[in-house]
Amino acid sequence: MGRLALCLVASLAFACGATGQPLEPVFSLAKKERQPFLDTLKQLVSIETGTRDLEGLEKAAYLIAGRLQALGGKVEMVDPTGAYGAVRVTSRDRKIVYLTAFTNEVSRPSNLPRNQQVSFGESAPDRPVPISIWWSDDSVGRQFIYR
Repeated sequence: MGRLALCLVASLAFACGATGQPLEPVFSLAKKERQPFLDTLKQLVSIETGTRDLEGLEKAAYLIAGRLQALGGKVEMVDPTGAYGAVRVTSRDRKIVYLTAFTNEVSRPSNLPRNQQVSFGESAPDRPVPISIWWSDDSVGRQFIYR
């Protein structure tokens, strides 16, 4: 482990010396921004943002967005409550995203069997059949928007 650290430090020193760029401007900026960073961090960790704590997540999102906008960034907020119906389909370990799509909430028809989890759309003979609606529970489903 010690050899690895020594190699990394030597590589960094060589790289910095090789470029001829002084590190002092970077260190000065880091020192200048230290307290604002710590203040923002303190605010963020004081907000309760547990799983599905939408009020806390919204507060944190607007705090971060405000900081980014103050730095000149363009920020577009997506409604964290899911009003826009974003659905993401991932592998079980959540490492692979298969689909991210917008949906509309729809009511389950009374004559649809309760064990039916999907409804299919139409497609050309040589194309896969799209899932039209995913029925997440007994009364509500998410209709995929494929446009």
